[in-house]
Amino acid sequence: MPRRSPIPVADAGLQPERTALAWTRTALAMMVGSMTLLRWSEAYPALVTAAIVLLGALGLSIIVLNRPIYRSQAEALSEEDAPPNTAPVFLTTAMMLVLGGIGLALLVGVA
Repeated sequence: MPRRSPIPVADAGLQPERTALAWTRTALAMMVGSMTLLRWSEAYPALVTAAIVLLGALGLSIIVLNRPIYRSQAEALSEEDAPPNTAPVFLTTAMMLVLGGIGLALLVGVA
C-alpha cells in the first residue's frame, strides 16, 4: 500500500482539523442516538427502525468520508483555493428534517 504524503497544515488555527473533529462528534452523537432509539423499537417498530437505519447510515457515512474530506480541505486551504463543502451539510440537514418528521409522527401518535 503506497504511503500518503502528510496532510498540509496551512492554517495556524487548524480550521480543517477542528471541522473534522466537529463532524466526528456529530457522527458519534448520531450513532448514540440510533442506539438510544432501540428502547422504543418494540412499541413503534416501523418508524423507529427507519430512524435507527437513517441515523446509523448517516453516522457511518460521515465517519467513512471524514478523513478524505479533511485531507482535500487542508490541501485546498494550503493552495488558498478552498470551496465550501456544502453537499454533506445539505445531506445532514435533509436527514435531520426527515428524522424530525419521524419524531413528530411518534409524538402525535401516528404510528
